[in-house]
Amino acid sequence: MSNVSFRSVSKTYGNVRALDNLELDIREGEFISLLGPSGSGKSTTLNLLAGLQDVSGGRVFIGERDVTDLPPEKRDLALVFQNYALYPHMTLFENIAFPLRAKSPVPSASDIERKVRSTAEALGIGDLLARYPKEISGGQQQRVALGRAMVRDPRVFLLDEPLSNLDARLRIRMRRDLRALHAQLRSTIVYVTHDQSEAMTLSDRIAVFSDGKLQQLGTPEDIYYRPANTFIANFIGDREANLFPVEISRVGDRLELAGAGLTIRLDRALDAAKARSALAGIRPDSVELVAPDSSQASGVAEVVDQELVGADLYVFVKTGAGVEICSRRDPRQRLRLGEPVGISVRQGDVHLFDASTEVCISPGDAGILERQE
Repeated sequence: MSNVSFRSVSKTYGNVRALDNLELDIREGEFISLLGPSGSGKSTTLNLLAGLQDVSGGRVFIGERDVTDLPPEKRDLALVFQNYALYPHMTLFENIAFPLRAKSPVPSASDIERKVRSTAEALGIGDLLARYPKEISGGQQQRVALGRAMVRDPRVFLLDEPLSNLDARLRIRMRRDLRALHAQLRSTIVYVTHDQSEAMTLSDRIAVFSDGKLQQLGTPEDIYYRPANTFIANFIGDREANLFPVEISRVGDRLELAGAGLTIRLDRALDAAKARSALAGIRPDSVELVAPDSSQASGVAEVVDQELVGADLYVFVKTGAGVEICSRRDPRQRLRLGEPVGISVRQGDVHLFDASTEVCISPGDAGILERQE
């Protein structure tokens, strides 16, 4: 079994708690990303699983085996580092073969030859085995590092930001390669990254960390459409969510939100609406700019800034209440600074958060996702 479990795992450095009471189950054959900003606890989690750091409290299991006190070499894991750590004086063949030759007993030369070549062919570097690391590209070096891990047939692969040293275009290409490799191997992969695009495109599930705590665990769709709190709503997405306080009232069978110079009506049941106030969270792609007198407008604002980012144009508008709202729109539909616009919000995409705890009390699109599952 190659499932992984953390049970009440903590890591402290003096008075600093780097990881706080982690409860996490990773399924066998799953590709899971540990995502978060620097200092969030994601790398600490990986290091504790690898045995590179000692656990301060709790237990770590791989399958049914408690590995908390085992040294790294006894855990049957393979770790791929950010810098690849290839031996420059060895050929690619020798680099990939190194873990096999370090085993006891050492496999036969024919077995090593067969294993290395089959692994290299699977990674598309079979014709490069006679070369040295300095003679190949960064993407090819990354494949060699993966090959050195794969050749051991480990129970779990641990990947520590393996694409961060590649240029942007190559990173995107390597994501597809990693997805294809996981589909082929069906091994358990634990992937550490601070890049949400990598996590969203590669993962079966994502574990989002902040301040040493697991904030949310779910599929990429869950993380994006059902943020557990305001941190997730702001951290996930190309731009931060528009967050502003609203007063909640009930008008007939609908909820009405009033705040930031906007009046938004929601067709949804909400027991938590017994609370009279909340934080509304709306992603820029759920905000449309319309004519000021449009019947779709929830309020009127003025254009104060624009940012062109490739195929997207981010427009910043300020409402009469002085609150800035960001909208993503077609860059061919440019607006003038100072131009009045109406703000139309897709009401199904509005997330509501408790004003004091900032925990989500009503995610947008929840009903849509439930029908898809």
